[in-house]
Amino acid sequence: MIRAAATPVNANIEHGYIVCEERDKPDVLRQLLHAMMPAQAIVFVHRNEKAEVIASRLAYHKIPVADLHGAFNKEERKKAMDAIRDGSARVLIASDVAARGLDIKGVTHIFNVDVPTESKAYLHRVGRTARAGAKGVAVTLMTEQEMRLVDRYESELGIKMMRVRLREGEVLPVDEQTAGAIRVDRERRPRKEGR
Repeated sequence: MIRAAATPVNANIEHGYIVCEERDKPDVLRQLLHAMMPAQAIVFVHRNEKAEVIASRLAYHKIPVADLHGAFNKEERKKAMDAIRDGSARVLIASDVAARGLDIKGVTHIFNVDVPTESKAYLHRVGRTARAGAKGVAVTLMTEQEMRLVDRYESELGIKMMRVRLREGEVLPVDEQTAGAIRVDRERRPRKEGR
């Protein structure tokens, strides 16, 4: 008898979460994108409408973004994928339905704006980063009520999730003993005067 083991979570992925109000998630995402400067990111949402709203807000703030959701036809989907692949967009907003079968090279960050209720769905989403030996970061935006899922992810997936916060444009651990848990690639970030 052969028993298939559960798919392990890639050890090269750092997992973090930030707590905010539901209505603040688009703004918190924008701040995280500015603070972390991902080379390429996928932002996951549940619904098509939310994908459109977040994409338009990020575009308004001059963040190169492509939107990919289940209501898109084949031509619109190709246009979004081309924008990510050719680098004209560095952030892809995707609903779960649209993201099935996505294989994008070079994804450095995953952001969960809508929190997956099942650990398997979390694993599927974060598995889009840290491929071929690369490192990746996954950050989940949670309300106080959604924080209960941290324990589920940690116990069912065998991961450790660090609670982080934004402060003066920096992503910092809430618990100072976990400093460095979510790394930011400082090589790509412009240095501020006086530092």
